[in-house]
Amino acid sequence: MRRRCFAVVAPVGGGKTTALRRVAEAFPGRVAGTLALRVWDQQGEGYDLLLLPSGRQRPLVRQQGPGLRVGRFFLREEVLAWGIRYLEGQQPALWILDEVGPLELQEHRGWWPWLWRMVQEPGAPLVVAVRRELLGRLRRALPMVSWEVYGPEEVDRLVALLRRLIG
Repeated sequence: MRRRCFAVVAPVGGGKTTALRRVAEAFPGRVAGTLALRVWDQQGEGYDLLLLPSGRQRPLVRQQGPGLRVGRFFLREEVLAWGIRYLEGQQPALWILDEVGPLELQEHRGWWPWLWRMVQEPGAPLVVAVRRELLGRLRRALPMVSWEVYGPEEVDRLVALLRRLIG
């Protein structure tokens, strides 16, 4: 039987993170995971990694280095490692991962090692954010998963389904 997971799908800026935040807020104290919060600072546009439920936050990617070049951004690998260590210590009723992108799906880096381990065995439901153009790659990369796809505008329907699954 394939692992059942959920993908919130939209383009960049399409509301994926907002939808995942709403999912997390619907299950207080029962969610672990990450949100990628868009920020603008002296290093330009970027994303901060917010850990759920702790609320701890660190700069993850910025338009200027240091870090691993990923498209137009630089990824701070030490912040990614910090996030993965945090996730590995959690045992929630629901997982959230924002987001699975080209680094994971093309290079099997970033969140990929954690995600790969996560879907190999039964466990709490997993909700990920992924850009619409990467959904096919996600399905091909993780064929052992049965992906149910939602748009950000369908978050209430997703929350209702998750309530039935995890109570």
